[in-house]
Amino acid sequence: MADEQQPAEPRFGYESVDARTLASLRWQVGSRLKRANTGHLSSAGLRFGTREALGPHALLLFFVSDAPNEPGARLIHTASRLFRDSRDAYHLPTLLDDLTVTARGHIAAAGAQWHPLDTSRSMINGKDVYLPAGARYLGVGVSTLDTDQGRWSDIAPSLHETLNAGILGASQRIPGRCFAQLVDGTAMQVDRDAYHALGDNGIRCTHPVDIDHYDSYRRYADLTSRGDHDHQQMWQRLTALHELLTAHLNPGRDV
Repeated sequence: MADEQQPAEPRFGYESVDARTLASLRWQVGSRLKRANTGHLSSAGLRFGTREALGPHALLLFFVSDAPNEPGARLIHTASRLFRDSRDAYHLPTLLDDLTVTARGHIAAAGAQWHPLDTSRSMINGKDVYLPAGARYLGVGVSTLDTDQGRWSDIAPSLHETLNAGILGASQRIPGRCFAQLVDGTAMQVDRDAYHALGDNGIRCTHPVDIDHYDSYRRYADLTSRGDHDHQQMWQRLTALHELLTAHLNPGRDV
């Protein structure tokens, strides 16, 4: 049961999941996003300038399964897709639009049987992800190497030189950013930046990742409407993809 002293929290149809479990799941997603962005940076830096060069954005899919021995009795599974470097891969809103069109086409072709991790019509190209029976779709995210400190196309040459010199730790000072939408209505932005102020975990979320500090997250309630035109377009396209996947993969199901 949720702590009755905590403010009521909208659950968007997931009323049977208590507030602490939801906060724990958000925290785990935030941590996964940051870790995925670090891996994205390392892979893109190592492959920069080669025929296998990567674009600045990556797709992340999150699933959750029952796991009695895990915190909150649930375990998160992450799947990813990296994109080859091309003009089509540079504009994130357009990339998300293309992914939504592709997913809609897969659903039309395969019907209710389609799953984004299927070997046929797969939406991912990362390592194999094992989903236990009964695993549910939790949300969708993106990792980007474009930040307020510069675009990947400008940063990549210097990072490539750093990696070639064997100074891998220095590459972690290059910032990154992630965004996610979850099935409980959460929108999240995660900044990976070694120069964050002490105590700042880089997570900006419309709902709490720590139920004991509920009020601190209310200031991000309008997260998806902040930023410039491209930023808001990104949120709109990410939401459209998320709503399509939610409706197809687990309509009316709990987290």
